[in-house]
Amino acid sequence: MKKILTVIMIMLLSAISVSAQSYLPGKVAFTPVFGNYTGFSDEVCSIMEQRLTQIVVSNGLGSYSNQYVITARIFTEDKQATSTTPAQYVVNLTIQFTALDVENNILVGEISVPVKGVDRTENRAYINAIRQLSPSNQSIRTFIRKSTDNILQAYNRSARNLITQADNMAAKGDYEGALATLASIPTEIDDYAKVQACSEKIYAESVSKKQSEAAAVAQQKAESEEKAAEEAQREKDRQMQQAMAEALEKSNRESKRNATIEKVKGWFLGNIKFT
Repeated sequence: MKKILTVIMIMLLSAISVSAQSYLPGKVAFTPVFGNYTGFSDEVCSIMEQRLTQIVVSNGLGSYSNQYVITARIFTEDKQATSTTPAQYVVNLTIQFTALDVENNILVGEISVPVKGVDRTENRAYINAIRQLSPSNQSIRTFIRKSTDNILQAYNRSARNLITQADNMAAKGDYEGALATLASIPTEIDDYAKVQACSEKIYAESVSKKQSEAAAVAQQKAESEEKAAEEAQREKDRQMQQAMAEALEKSNRESKRNATIEKVKGWFLGNIKFT
């Protein structure tokens, strides 16, 4: 089993086709994964992934999750061609559904469902067999429910540690990471009220910090603008004083020149004698 799980994990890390649905925080969610790394045709892989998607959506778990996935393995139990004309291919398959916690490499749930398909081509026989999988199949629904219960039980055990982890992240100023950690906890756990209270506290702290930072920025801007205004006023005063000094100097030069002209005029007219 450990070997099979390891192989599946390697497959998942290189999966080509992954459902692209929106993530709904606070809810247990599974991402259906099935790609052409399984060795089947692209058409078979596409039909298998469609069935996986229908299963999670019909059971209210159709959201994107980075942590929890549902995948499948197809085992061919028997394959025969009939002697009729035209020949028909009959395949008996076992579909092994597996729910995984890919972040922690944990098997969450598993079930095997037998199906049968018939068609003129082998590929279509496989497709018809997979189409026999119904999202309302009681075994599949039980598998989904038990997998979800296992996840909720794990969160019930780890909720206190996750709250402590979020508090520590918030204390270091990582409010976004703290809230993301709390948002990953399903609302269905037993003691979600504590998670909600912690979320509200950390969110309030983050808002308060942002407001304080905004106020500090505004104050710094106001002080900068005030300083700039003072510098502008000092420059204006300096220019005015310089203009006044230049005007006074010019006036003094004109007065001295006029006095000199008057003396020359007096000498010329004989009113002043120079010795």
